[in-house]
Amino acid sequence: MVTGSSQGIGRAIALRLAAAGYLVWAVARLRMLLEQLRDEAPLGRVVVAPYDLADPTAIANLAREISTRTPQLSAVVHCAGSVVHGAIANTSVAELGRQLADNVESAYLLTQALLPLLVEGSTILFLNSSQGLRATALAGPFAASMHARKAVADPSRRSERAWYPTHNYLSWPYCNASPRSYLREKRLTVPARASASS
Repeated sequence: MVTGSSQGIGRAIALRLAAAGYLVWAVARLRMLLEQLRDEAPLGRVVVAPYDLADPTAIANLAREISTRTPQLSAVVHCAGSVVHGAIANTSVAELGRQLADNVESAYLLTQALLPLLVEGSTILFLNSSQGLRATALAGPFAASMHARKAVADPSRRSERAWYPTHNYLSWPYCNASPRSYLREKRLTVPARASASS
């Protein structure tokens, strides 16, 4: 399952996974863009799932739909999110809250909901930003959400493996050209998949 798969990095990952033989649940707000992705991918490799992950009810409904149609997941890739730039003087607390909701809370809730479906050796990828390592000027709200996102992923990847030893939680800082922000490209590697059943 790939969130934010209607454009940018999420779309590229979804297409690569579909081409490698995975069945991909493509999640984003806009059905039209997801249908374009499905039509571009190999036939039958993409399931269109138009959900707004800013809504906790939508997250619960998405998890329910996946669980009724898919017995297991090999990976959950969190690419969905938003970005707000601005100084403290002109950025409201509501905008900061939106960054935390879009970039942290939604991924947290969705991960919790999908844990029962993850198989042995599965991967949960929290795609992050270089802002999650070092904040730059006017990026405070977005950088705060990326630091929080990394903080969610890192303990899960380390100490919490005692509870979920087969799940790999990764925080992957990136620098890419994407609709979210204009950044430098980074190569993505997708493992080959011989079976078409996952």
